[in-house]
Amino acid sequence: MKKLQALESDSPVIVYVDVKSPYAFVAIKPTLALEKCLGIQFDWRPLTLDIPSYLGSAKKVNGKVVESKNRSEKTWASLKYAYSDARLSAIRTVAA
Repeated sequence: MKKLQALESDSPVIVYVDVKSPYAFVAIKPTLALEKCLGIQFDWRPLTLDIPSYLGSAKKVNGKVVESKNRSEKTWASLKYAYSDARLSAIRTVAA
């Protein structure tokens, strides 16, 4: 099996997407539309974002945070707003 090189592709566009990210989910539909509009096939590749490295981490049990590392109240507020915004964008994207 050929190993994928980060910036090498037969396609003119490489798209990296984190399939677990709500932000990436929102970007998929417009990216597919761009692919169709341009009439070219993008090279879609998986990517896993390392969110804990820059936003800290948290563990939830039954919907309650039981462990949090390096997350201030400001970070929590920013994350909650960002996820809320991503969910709203996802609803709009799916409905369109």
